[in-house]
Amino acid sequence: MKIKKFIKSINWSLVGPVLLLSLLGLLTIYNASIYDQNFSVVKKQAIFIGFSLVVLLLTSRFDFRIFKSNSYLVLFLYIGGVLLLLGLLFVSPIRDIHGWYNLGLFTFDPVPFMGIILIIFFAKYFSQRHTELNQLKKIFASAFFVLLPTVLVFLQPDFGSASILFLIWLGIILVSGIHWKKIIILLLIFSIIAAGLWFFALKDYQRSRVLDFVGLRESNSWNARQSVITIGAGGFLGRGLTGATQTRYGFLPEARSDFIFAALAEQFGVVGVLLILALFGFIIYKIAVIARHAHSNFGRLFGTGLIILIISQVFIHVAMNLKLIPIVGLSLPLVSYGGSNIIALYAAIGLIISVEKYS
Repeated sequence: MKIKKFIKSINWSLVGPVLLLSLLGLLTIYNASIYDQNFSVVKKQAIFIGFSLVVLLLTSRFDFRIFKSNSYLVLFLYIGGVLLLLGLLFVSPIRDIHGWYNLGLFTFDPVPFMGIILIIFFAKYFSQRHTELNQLKKIFASAFFVLLPTVLVFLQPDFGSASILFLIWLGIILVSGIHWKKIIILLLIFSIIAAGLWFFALKDYQRSRVLDFVGLRESNSWNARQSVITIGAGGFLGRGLTGATQTRYGFLPEARSDFIFAALAEQFGVVGVLLILALFGFIIYKIAVIARHAHSNFGRLFGTGLIILIISQVFIHVAMNLKLIPIVGLSLPLVSYGGSNIIALYAAIGLIISVEKYS
């Protein structure tokens, strides 16, 4: 009886679209695995989805107000996330990127969890200081807290994820009521820091990606060309699973992760892409409704941060696949292969359900 009551208490109008996107991703991952016959990733992704759903159900029962009232817990999470990011710089790189801890059968990427931690951290920070937001020292303090993990992710190097962490901070700060002049000052400072990182920290291949985009170099453009070709091949209705030759025969690189949107477009066409984007739009709408009706600034800012995370990641991933921006190696949330990304986001969706329950 308690189990039935618990199941009914879940906001399935939000969880349903989330699961549907993950299952569409699983189907696409399977199709992309036919070329190299590496179906172990399909099994792993199915395990990730199942485990993530359990995490969502557990976090939906967690009283989010603990974060609101316990500063030490939030600070502990932040410090733990930063230490995990710092530790990555000392582990053996995978494909020249210090982005994962090797746990044997699985790898662990702390960056997606750092994104959720930052949302919690800034929701608490700005909800407590709404009367002090136009004090420049408070804004600079918040900038420091985002700069530290962003630089650590940038040094992996992972420009895409670093951009997401920065956008979370910027988005929450914009909706917090800070004066636009102070935001401009902060952006100028970040621009100077970014210029320094470009010249002294950015890897050659990352500079090359940006130069490819603006047409100054021709190298490293194979992935972008194949992505555009694959999207165009899908047409209006798509080629279906068996007819998606770009995906099935390995012409599309990283079809399970960085270019899964192109794989989806080839399989399901314009109609399928519009459906997928509509599912993301509906999820964002449901989160916005919960955030708007939250009884605390913390709940509203947490929902806002989660919306910013999803929108920015979807936008950058899709724009990258369409060759509208440089390739930065960013997955499609809820859809791409990867346990850390999907577990972290499911946990956050469980927390927004908690906001709905306990507000």
